[in-house]
Amino acid sequence: MKSKIFQLGLAMVFVLAGAIPALSQADVSSATIKGTVTDQNKGVVVGATVTAKSTERGTTRTAKTESDGSYVIPAVPPGVYEVRIDAQGFEAAVIPTVELTVGATSVYDIELRPAGVKAEVQVTTEAPVIEVERTQQANTIDKRQVENLPNSGRTFQNYVYTLPGVSNSNAPRAQLSGRVTGFLSSGFSIGGSNGRNNLITVDGGENEYGSGQARFDITPESIQEFQVNRNSFTAEFGFTAGTAVNVITKSGTNQFHGSGYIYYRSDKTSGRNFFDFTNPRAKDRQLFPGFTFGGPIVKNKLFFFTNYE
Repeated sequence: MKSKIFQLGLAMVFVLAGAIPALSQADVSSATIKGTVTDQNKGVVVGATVTAKSTERGTTRTAKTESDGSYVIPAVPPGVYEVRIDAQGFEAAVIPTVELTVGATSVYDIELRPAGVKAEVQVTTEAPVIEVERTQQANTIDKRQVENLPNSGRTFQNYVYTLPGVSNSNAPRAQLSGRVTGFLSSGFSIGGSNGRNNLITVDGGENEYGSGQARFDITPESIQEFQVNRNSFTAEFGFTAGTAVNVITKSGTNQFHGSGYIYYRSDKTSGRNFFDFTNPRAKDRQLFPGFTFGGPIVKNKLFFFTNYE
């Protein structure tokens, strides 16, 4: 009996040890929806139910307005949502399309109408272009950019170079003859920061050696989007003196989807160096076949996505 209790207690310790870091990083890999619900006379509506439903996965997050009419839905995975506001004595208000990006806080203040003939009213409101809820300077590379921007090296770091103020700062592993001085850096510097001080996270988990060098690369086909925090960022990115890059990987949806691809590059199709007439083209042969596949495990609740290359 004592042995079983000990085994159960030990299992709980391991579960909590794994859960605490995930919870602490929840805000890093997610977004937030907040705002205030009022009536036509600008009076606050208390107890209204605000529901955010993913249009792709069918998952929902809900919150109720407080005594001041405000609501907050934290830790929402990035994606496209439909937001619905229900309150007794009022027509339901629906915002059909709310696009959430990683690390962003979208503010939607809603005005409800008294209950009438219509069951619900569609609200055409947009979040402000300038985010006033956070102080950091940040850029988001969204799904459209990941899919369409050229990326000859097929690494997510290459997308960072499309942002303003980015320069190459790759530090070699061996800086002195015959002596290894540490790991490589991430290779980029933003605003003059040291490339060794960059923090790289994937879905909230740290993905670098403490020198700014990524532990593993992520193929563009498995990236949903990522955020590059330049400076003045909040405490969740405090473990760096440089830039914080937060990569979000794709998730499955309620539909099964897959793709196959082959990435091919050869010196036969590359141009010559215009200023080098004597040497032949440098040999370059790259062939990367791969596939992606994702879908539901339990519809509206649990999903999977895999990418092999």
